[in-house]
Amino acid sequence: MGTNPDEVTFDLELTRRNFDHDEGLVREIGGIFIEDVPQLVEQLSRLRDQLLSANTDEQGVAQGAIALREAKRLAHSIKGLAATFGAEPLVSLAQEIEEELACIPLEHSAAKIQRLAEIAVVTVGHLAVQLQLVKQDDKAASDPRRR
Repeated sequence: MGTNPDEVTFDLELTRRNFDHDEGLVREIGGIFIEDVPQLVEQLSRLRDQLLSANTDEQGVAQGAIALREAKRLAHSIKGLAATFGAEPLVSLAQEIEEELACIPLEHSAAKIQRLAEIAVVTVGHLAVQLQLVKQDDKAASDPRRR
């Protein structure tokens, strides 16, 4: 969990090979990643907050079980999208969260979900710059460091 978000990397060459060097397809899938990952992370964060403040009555427990399944699904989706681009440590952290949500209380994963959100923001920004999916003005505001 101590990964510096400035060191977030992804393997764009691996992605290009996986898509037979079809740059249009890489950009299209990259656009999906850039659009979907922040939304998925936001949904996961909202579920974390919901689960942490859930009632302990019967209805609250039932709603919590549904929210927990959804949180695991979101972590799995983030992991899959990140794996498409070899985006470590996003893949590893999403996998840890997915596995932990299956067997330990959410409180233990809450900090990891926050860390996932931080890493996702940096990763999405770096990928957008690399795929030139941001306007020139946005590039100046983005951190240009990327391996």
